[in-house]
Amino acid sequence: MAERVKNSQNIVSIFFGTLIVSSVDRARISKIELPSLDKRFTTISAGDLFGENLFSLFSGTMPIFAKGEVAFKGQPILAIFGPDYEAVSLAARETTIEYEELGNEATLFDSAKEDDETLLWGDKYETDISSLKKVESTYRNDYCLTQNDTLVKVSAWFENDNLHISVPTQWPQSVKDNVISSISCNSRNVIIHPLPYAADQDEFLIMPTLLACIVANAALKLKANVEIRTNIYSASPTVSITHTTYLTEEGKPVGEEVVYLADEGAFLFTSSEFRRQALTGLIPSYPLSYFRATVRTISSNNPPALFYGNMGFSDALASSELQMYHITSSLGISPIIWKRQFATNKRKFTDYLPSLDLAPQIKLSEKIALDSNFSRKWSSYESQRGSMALIPFTRGIGIAGGFGISGFSTTFAKKTDYKAQLVYCPGDRVELYTSLPIKGNISDIIKQLINDETMFRDSDVRIYDYNTAATDSGPDVLSRSLGQLTKQIIPALRKLSMKAKKAQLPTSVNVDIDDKLNPCEFETSGTVSVIVETKVDNISFLPVVQEVWINARLATIYDQKEVRSRINNAALEALRTSGAVLSIDPNKPFKINISFESDNTYNIASISAAIVGCVKAAFSSSVLQCVPRLKNVTLPISAVMIQNAITRK
Repeated sequence: MAERVKNSQNIVSIFFGTLIVSSVDRARISKIELPSLDKRFTTISAGDLFGENLFSLFSGTMPIFAKGEVAFKGQPILAIFGPDYEAVSLAARETTIEYEELGNEATLFDSAKEDDETLLWGDKYETDISSLKKVESTYRNDYCLTQNDTLVKVSAWFENDNLHISVPTQWPQSVKDNVISSISCNSRNVIIHPLPYAADQDEFLIMPTLLACIVANAALKLKANVEIRTNIYSASPTVSITHTTYLTEEGKPVGEEVVYLADEGAFLFTSSEFRRQALTGLIPSYPLSYFRATVRTISSNNPPALFYGNMGFSDALASSELQMYHITSSLGISPIIWKRQFATNKRKFTDYLPSLDLAPQIKLSEKIALDSNFSRKWSSYESQRGSMALIPFTRGIGIAGGFGISGFSTTFAKKTDYKAQLVYCPGDRVELYTSLPIKGNISDIIKQLINDETMFRDSDVRIYDYNTAATDSGPDVLSRSLGQLTKQIIPALRKLSMKAKKAQLPTSVNVDIDDKLNPCEFETSGTVSVIVETKVDNISFLPVVQEVWINARLATIYDQKEVRSRINNAALEALRTSGAVLSIDPNKPFKINISFESDNTYNIASISAAIVGCVKAAFSSSVLQCVPRLKNVTLPISAVMIQNAITRK
């Protein structure tokens, strides 16, 4: 990371800025009327940028400032800089912007269209599913816009003809590329100083980059230090997933069709990767002769949605596991019994995931079912669902399980250029040089991996992650490149061992970025099983979660406290965003039981997305068991939804 350069300019030369954003969506800007401003103030809009008025991320783009028309409410239109924040805030409040409705006229985001992506095996007509029993369900997760209450500050200043930008960001390279484009200058003259951040919902992917571009242009225009601060947002897309499964009379699944529709907001940034991750989560955990899943991403007049902790995988996994509940409910059997019949099967090999033994997943499910007394509770709650029930709602318990995936896809990782080199030095020292930022305990895992190699068992291992201000691997939860590094180091160590026996020290080998490491888009990253027990409050009609059980099988576990904390946080966040209320009943307060084990591999990857998906599915199925009249799930589940289902005749 680049070191913060001391600002040599006088504090008096600092200009402070604020954004003026659209108060409407899908409209044409007809008039902008600024208050009377003296020479202490300046404005920056689309026409004032020294370079392009364009923010790019992956293959998607959007304007830095709206020009002519606005696509979503909250879109930046201009920025005002002045002597202090109070003065510019007052000037912003006195600025008037008038809009014209567009009606059916086309806007910028209307041209953003993406091709569908489909996963298919088998033949629908050869399988002859027309005469089979059909089980249908719809899973929906509504668009969620979260405003961050914390003011985010971005600064720019000049030092020795270099432009320095201090910004909290998950992607320094993206910030740098966009700043260079917006001011049209040499890349060597722009230095990014990433600030610490906490981004549970990936808040620091869009707005900080836009702000960096704005302060860069303001610094050039004013020839002074500038600073801007604003609140930022995070948004998750609207997701609608429809499953149709065809079963024989004996309850054997034969075919399945899935349609996944995602509204990603006004501008599409991650559509291709989103579709790949979504399809991976839709792969069923039971054998089928025929399967077809289609994922479609569309745009709307909502603020752009991004990762939000995952890119379609969690909702896809949640919907797939929830479909299992609908199947078992239609057959009148326990989900555990349903899972057990596939213990000897393998999940089908696809371009998205390799073939997987289902036995480890089912073993986890059976263990957690035993720990939670799932079978007895499930049978008890099922018996209260019939026509003899005294009230139209009761308690419920749900189970879900799934495999995690290793962050970004192979296709995406190929576009991320990074380098690594191993060097064996005199004095039995091994050095690793990499352009990836080595965060947290990952350095300890890599050191242990190197020391496990026979020749380097007692070596002094040192790791140097150089130039990390310009190269990074993105959000930790999706850091596929970093997860691959450990697998690539192992064959490189063996090459280095052979070379060191013959060559004069120091000697080195490059860590080979080999596409053959994984023939599929993703690798598996651990296994998780979740059970959630819920009741509906008989006064508020809120879904109250009483207890959660989570059992996970992970790769390397270096810090047990950190792993437990990550699992706990992922589960609680999934419950919160799903509409769950945690029990405060003194007789049965909310409790979460977490257990995990290592599979003794060196894979570095998070299974947070799998935990989120399984918690959503287990919670949703527990609510469906609570309220039999609630046929499908829309997250977040609300008291109004439950009450409407209960009172519906």
